[in-house]
Amino acid sequence: MKSRIFVLFLFIILGISNVIADSIYSNYTKWEVDSKGKKKGKSEYFEFDKYGNTIKRIQYLSNNTQLTDSFSYVIIEGKLIEKLNFHNNSLFCRKVYKYNTFGKIESITDFDKNSIRENFEKHSYIGFSEIIENFTEKMDLYSIDTLVYNEKNLLISHTQYLSDGDWFTRHNYEYNDKNNLIKSQSEANPEFDGIGIVEYFYEINIEGKPTKEIVKFPDGMIEYYIYEYSKI
Repeated sequence: MKSRIFVLFLFIILGISNVIADSIYSNYTKWEVDSKGKKKGKSEYFEFDKYGNTIKRIQYLSNNTQLTDSFSYVIIEGKLIEKLNFHNNSLFCRKVYKYNTFGKIESITDFDKNSIRENFEKHSYIGFSEIIENFTEKMDLYSIDTLVYNEKNLLISHTQYLSDGDWFTRHNYEYNDKNNLIKSQSEANPEFDGIGIVEYFYEINIEGKPTKEIVKFPDGMIEYYIYEYSKI
């Protein structure tokens, strides 16, 4: 269970990046800066194909090393069927997608590099909500995600529950009148070493892309980031 909890905890870090990345179709580098905008070091790099799919992500670590993930996709009749994740140029895992009769995702199966099933997601929909049941390789339920969308199909909240019913993480998202993400909040349950609510604020340019990000932590610490774009 500890490994499952660790995987879930990563969503606090990765969840915001994914919301941002999915809305951007230009390659970009995210820099950490000081309060005056002076660069301190690279944080992340995202690269996209012409359809807006992420094909490369580089994470720059504090020990002067980096982690590189690249992705390839199998798309049939406009639907994503398979996604392959390569970690430092070696196949790491792959996801296989299945859809219901309405064209919505019905299930996602995760396989390791040896094609052994690791996780299985079952998706269901009620109104503006999406329910994701997460199962282990032995099909034991270990968590449930509840995603709520607004009338514009923008994600406004995401709560993760463990199989015993305890909530694990909570995320909330706010948008401007042009549907650009301008604020988000993430929180982990204090029972699982959560530190409180972490807030993210974004400045958006005329193209609808974030240019600055401010992250505020419960202890008063503040981090600053900027985004630099290049064309695909």
